[in-house]
Amino acid sequence: MVYDADRNPNECLSYHRKLHHWTQEEVADALYCLCDEVELRGHGVPDKNMVSKWERGKNTPSPFWQKKLCTLFEKNAVELGFIQPHLDQSSTVITLVTDINQAINERLDQAESIINLSWEAWFASRPKLATREITKLLPNLERMIYMPLATVQVLHTKELVIRCHGLLGAIYLDALQNDSALYHYIQAHKFAEESKGSEANETMFARDWLYFLDRKYMHRQRTETNHDLLFSFYFRLR
Repeated sequence: MVYDADRNPNECLSYHRKLHHWTQEEVADALYCLCDEVELRGHGVPDKNMVSKWERGKNTPSPFWQKKLCTLFEKNAVELGFIQPHLDQSSTVITLVTDINQAINERLDQAESIINLSWEAWFASRPKLATREITKLLPNLERMIYMPLATVQVLHTKELVIRCHGLLGAIYLDALQNDSALYHYIQAHKFAEESKGSEANETMFARDWLYFLDRKYMHRQRTETNHDLLFSFYFRLR
C-alpha cells in the first residue's frame, strides 16, 4: 500500500461510489469478485476499511487496486482522482480503463468451467472434490447476483448458481442425506423463479440432475428409490 503524506481526501472516488449508491463494503466485495486467488494472495483481500482509507486519503491505492477500481467504476485514473489532470498534456495521460463487461464475462466463464469439471468429478465418484470446489465457488456467485451487472450477466450468474445448488443436491441425494439435498433443491428453485419466470431455468436443474444420475449409474443397476426421490423433491417445490 502506498501512503499519502498529504492525506488529501479522494473526493472523486467517494463521489463515484455514492453515485452508484454503494457502501464501502459493497465496493470491497465487488473488487474481491474481480480478483482471482493468485491476485488476492499477492495484493491482499479488500475490505471496507481499505476503501475508507483510500477515500479519506490516509492511503493511496496501489497501481493494482487503481486498475481494479477503474474497471469497477468504468472510469479512468483522472476521473477517480488517482492522477491530477494536466490540460496541456491531456493527450499523454494513460488511462487504466478496461472493459468491465469482459472482465465479468471471463469470471463467469471460469466459474462455468469449474462447475462442469465438478459435475464430471462427481460422475467419476469423487464427490468430496466436487463438493469442495462448488462450496468454494458458490458464495462468490451468489454475491455477484446483487452487483450492478448487466441483465444478461445477472441471468447467467443465476443459472450458474442454480447448477451449483443442483450439483450439491445431487451429491447429497446420492449420499442419502435427504434433508441437505432438499435444501439445495429449494435454493435452486428459488433462483430459478427469480430468473424472470424463465421456464428453461425453472426446470433446468431437474433435467441436469437426471442426466448426470443416468450417466453415473449407467454401468450398474440403479434402484428406483433415488430416481423416485428426486422427482418427489422436485414436485414438492412446484
